[in-house]
Amino acid sequence: MITDYMEIRIHAKKLLWVLVVFLIVLNLANLFALALRYYWDYPYAAGIVPLFDINGEDNFPSTYSTIILFLCAGLLAMIGAAKRERQHRFAVHWLVLSIIFVYLGIDESISIHEHISYRLSASWDGDKPLYFAWILPYGLLLLLLAWKYWKFLNHLRPQIKRLFIVAGSVFLLGAIGFEMLSGLIAMQYEPENLWYAALGSVEELMEMTGIVIFIYALCLQLAMEDAKLTISIDRPEK
Repeated sequence: MITDYMEIRIHAKKLLWVLVVFLIVLNLANLFALALRYYWDYPYAAGIVPLFDINGEDNFPSTYSTIILFLCAGLLAMIGAAKRERQHRFAVHWLVLSIIFVYLGIDESISIHEHISYRLSASWDGDKPLYFAWILPYGLLLLLLAWKYWKFLNHLRPQIKRLFIVAGSVFLLGAIGFEMLSGLIAMQYEPENLWYAALGSVEELMEMTGIVIFIYALCLQLAMEDAKLTISIDRPEK
């Protein structure tokens, strides 16, 4: 048997710049889509608006978000595997984070949290305390995760710890903070208005930015692990 090896190299800064460029392009396209919809009054514009609406589903921005979430999951799995190989006490924490990001990627793709919001809202009598009801169960799970991962966070090297905190803060400020503001606008006015769309755009931008920072931190952590992903291909001898 002859075995060939293919090595995949990840350059943290190059990957960061690629992700940032895509992030900027998508958000500029979203601004153009907002202008078409609310300034020039072209709600569809030959499909351009729904294709680049950062608040929409099944379009370029949502696909980008799904990809970077799955990328996080893959990097976390690689770090977890490297830690497990060395029997590190926090190996399971990395692997559990990988599973969480797989779920977040699936959620982004098929909008599980929106279905949860619909079912919770339907079960409430009278006025809804929150327009986006998913914030309640997800918020409780987030508090539980923060409690379980406090020691894990503190064991990280200072640079990685800072990047994790910045990434998490930016992501959560968008995902929960601006989502709640958008909910207040939607409860007082019709959801289809410029203010609602603008807040939603900021929310999505912050979520994407937080994930990109997190990916950069994971690449640095992976470099510190001196971990390598090698794909071997076996083929029979002639």
